[in-house]
Amino acid sequence: MSDDFHATPEPDGTPAKEVAVVRIGSGVPGCRLYQSGHVVHWIHARKAFEDKHPVEVTANVDDDDQIVITKDDEVFRFRNHNPDAVAAALFLSDGQAWWKTRWGILEVRSPEGGHAYFNIADPSIWNPCDYLRNRR
Repeated sequence: MSDDFHATPEPDGTPAKEVAVVRIGSGVPGCRLYQSGHVVHWIHARKAFEDKHPVEVTANVDDDDQIVITKDDEVFRFRNHNPDAVAAALFLSDGQAWWKTRWGILEVRSPEGGHAYFNIADPSIWNPCDYLRNRR
């Protein structure tokens, strides 16, 4: 399985065109939470990688930093502690993603062949980490 990727937006706010590779479970300085919407544990990532039934979706990050997943006519909303990284990855994939519903993972594949796994959480159960509180 290839490593997770994390794209950092340019200083002017536009998503980055290049992708920096980091190991699974990193990408957010200081966050060590293996909870929904935070760091993806390597075992969880492996199980999601082996999932034979991902749901192909379109996704974007809205102005409230919620991840909006659309499948057919249904819309689902989720949270992640690093919405900027999710938005940058989705920018590179033109919004195409695979939802691993059993594992709560959104997989975003880059045109260069890498893929990012984002742990997504229902907004009603999601708690921010210190990274998000100090981000703004």
